[in-house]
Amino acid sequence: FMQREDWSPAMSPAVLAHFAETLQESYAATLTQFVTLQTLGDANPRQLARDLQAQIAKRPAPHLDGLLQGLSWLEESDLRADLATLRLPVQLIYGDKDTLVPLACAEWLAERLDSAALHIVRGCGHAPQWSHTALCAEVILAGQICH
Repeated sequence: FMQREDWSPAMSPAVLAHFAETLQESYAATLTQFVTLQTLGDANPRQLARDLQAQIAKRPAPHLDGLLQGLSWLEESDLRADLATLRLPVQLIYGDKDTLVPLACAEWLAERLDSAALHIVRGCGHAPQWSHTALCAEVILAGQICH
């Protein structure tokens, strides 16, 4: 998830550190930043942000310790070497305008997973399951390889 010397198509350590810092100061402000990142690049980012915020508001606020632990795992974990052991079909659905997880990550995964199907959603940011729900459902149900 985080950039390393041999892994540039990922989130910079500075961005991840900023999330951890702001999270401790203000959960609400950090959540707004995170939702904004989710929607960047989408054809209708304001509406998508409102929809995501509405869904989040229906749930209880998570515990700060759990969120910080999650960020720590994202910083420390590097599971790329474990991909060789994966023996199941994988459906990769990525937005071509994703600013959180660049398309290069999806392409890298698709090249290394024999059973991966990559579907690129045009005009979409990080949340195709929200902004293009019907298309994502169709791709998942069809189980077809789409490039």
